[in-house]
Amino acid sequence: MKGFKLFFFFCVVYAFSVDVVAQQNRFKNERRIYLWDVTLSMKGFQGRTPDIYDKVITALEKDINTIIDEQTEIWVFPFQTSILDKWNVKATDAGKKEIINKIKSAVYIDTTSTNITVPMTEVMNTLIKPDKRNVLILLTDGEQNDKRYPLETLLDVIRKWCDFAEKNDAYAFYVMLTQFAKNDKLIEAIDGACRMYKGEGTDFNFVELLPQDNLKYNIKDDAGKKLIVRVDCKKKTTIPDDLKVHCYCNSNPYVEIDQTTTINNGQIKLDLKQKQSYDSLKHALPQDANEKISLYFEVENKELYPLVSLLNEECCLELINKPEKILKVYVKD
Repeated sequence: MKGFKLFFFFCVVYAFSVDVVAQQNRFKNERRIYLWDVTLSMKGFQGRTPDIYDKVITALEKDINTIIDEQTEIWVFPFQTSILDKWNVKATDAGKKEIINKIKSAVYIDTTSTNITVPMTEVMNTLIKPDKRNVLILLTDGEQNDKRYPLETLLDVIRKWCDFAEKNDAYAFYVMLTQFAKNDKLIEAIDGACRMYKGEGTDFNFVELLPQDNLKYNIKDDAGKKLIVRVDCKKKTTIPDDLKVHCYCNSNPYVEIDQTTTINNGQIKLDLKQKQSYDSLKHALPQDANEKISLYFEVENKELYPLVSLLNEECCLELINKPEKILKVYVKD
């Protein structure tokens, strides 16, 4: 009996700790990191590259000013062959003004060599941690051309990004500011990496959407009701009215969700179909724990809105099967 009580105690503690971790993940603040290429080619080089320096600064200012949550950390790392400076503020009005002024007043020794491998690796090793939701925005107008670090070294970093990002709650946007930053092998590696998106041009005001990661559905009380998924956006950006999100669940014998819909007032409303009658489900589903189903999200018309990304593409849907209360009436003789 004593052993059973001890086992039960550890089960309760484990369930509580898992729930605490889920709550922490849901309400984590954001760490927003800009890796900013400041090589000579950004200002135009011998007429062979366009002068986009001022455009990029304007775009940086615009993107930083769209951040709503004042608890967001903003980090800016200007780089050439290595990181040249490190600036960090909270996204208060004063903090955003301070870091924008640093960006506008930055002056560096000109060089045409670009090394993305070293700065990206340094940020991954020293700054991206699971205590925050990390968003890395890499801005470059050229390819990896440092002779000490060939292109393959950058491709290796990108190939490792998926596992690294999942462990550290991280997402990356690789922005190719000009055509000279494009490379077939590079694009193939980015497309093959999870949690990494590519952008093109000097307009990189991404719309980053965060669907909630946990939902509960009571098979009796919620039957016939819409399943509502909250979608947060921590930036002052407009979600396109005709943005289509495909939502579907993994194969299971209990419920079915397969719908393409839009986001209205920060919500996705879904039709959930119960595959069995309530009487069948209440006997098929466990009563001492919630059955967990995976719910997935993906932007269906991504070609129309390449700057829109989902920072969470999976949600845990818990099916609740509470035992019915039975009223017992005793008649005294």
